[in-house]
Amino acid sequence: MAAAATRPDARVVTREWRGHRVVHEERGTGRRTVVLVHGLLLPAVCNAQTADALVAAGYRVILPDLLGHGRSDAPDDPACYRLDLAVHQVRDLLDDLGLERVMLGGMSLGANLAVEFAARHPDRAVALFCEMPVLERGVAGALASLAPLWAAFRFGGRPVRALFAALSRLPATGNDLVDTVLGCVGAPRSMAAVLQGYAAGAAVPPRPVRETITTPALVVGHTRDWIHPMDDAELLADQLPAATLLCARHLLELRTDPTRLTSAIVAFADRAFDEEQVAA
Repeated sequence: MAAAATRPDARVVTREWRGHRVVHEERGTGRRTVVLVHGLLLPAVCNAQTADALVAAGYRVILPDLLGHGRSDAPDDPACYRLDLAVHQVRDLLDDLGLERVMLGGMSLGANLAVEFAARHPDRAVALFCEMPVLERGVAGALASLAPLWAAFRFGGRPVRALFAALSRLPATGNDLVDTVLGCVGAPRSMAAVLQGYAAGAAVPPRPVRETITTPALVVGHTRDWIHPMDDAELLADQLPAATLLCARHLLELRTDPTRLTSAIVAFADRAFDEEQVAA
């Protein structure tokens, strides 16, 4: 996939996970650590604005590229891509870095992964940040949007391969929004496998499980987004016992005019870690 520009103070680390090369980026050196996971088919740079705000506030931020995304390997086997496997990747990353408890979150896939992670490993999550989660109400819109993409990636043939090969050679621009788009570009068959794998498995823990997750959570919902409807964000915030709902003005607010939202995210992180410290 096309490489994103790396911040001067960032550290890019390559590891092996179950026979594949996976990459993560580290920013900041604070005592408190936040792990931000990208959306489906997106690279880690999609969370750059949130990461920058947290680093400026004194946090250490980890930005992993899950298998099949960004700078990590992208096998063609759909069996490599499931939400539970993504949770295992993040858990193993924390173990390798010696991190016991972190704030975990991200956008779309990253939001759902955070909820699944907290359900499986409640002792490892200080807090959750869930931007545009996909629950039951958004599944139909997601499938309707992703099915044509899957067909194009899987059966597009030489024209699609040529287009993606040309796009993948474009250099990083340093603009996070543009580099997020360029970072989506990979081998069409691998991208088809990613879509197929995640579509075939569970997208989020069922409601009875969600209602048992007591980890503090900040849920960010977008208006006018049919893949990630505000209804799903409101539903998740209602079902998680310790959740707060934050409404974005539009789909790209956190990428193009992030100050209002990132200020709220930093304040939420501060409260969660302060409460953790008091409890300890």
